[in-house]
Amino acid sequence: ILGPGCYSPVRRAMRPTTGESFTVQSIEKQGGPRPWVLEQLEANIRHMQSLQHEHVLGVHEWIDSEGFAFLMTGGADARELLEYYAEKHPEKALPEDWARAVFQQLILALDYCSKR
Repeated sequence: ILGPGCYSPVRRAMRPTTGESFTVQSIEKQGGPRPWVLEQLEANIRHMQSLQHEHVLGVHEWIDSEGFAFLMTGGADARELLEYYAEKHPEKALPEDWARAVFQQLILALDYCSKR
């Protein structure tokens, strides 16, 4: 388990044929989120599938079955940003150059998404 998700734990998975890694959330429909939440989630996923940007998490696949829905996205190797930084530089303050690069990526992603 990589961590908690909004609807279920986020797990790492790998496609055996290609070695590609991705994340998976299995969302239980019965006893899980309310029906309107699932409808909103499906609408958000359709929108996410249309986004193609290097700084925006992509949806690999959305499988909708009777009892469960499965959301597969990229980012299986991703971690919380501060967790990543603390691991690389445990003794140092946040360097301005590093922060600037991260914020530039964030702004590019937000700009891209806001225009769609």
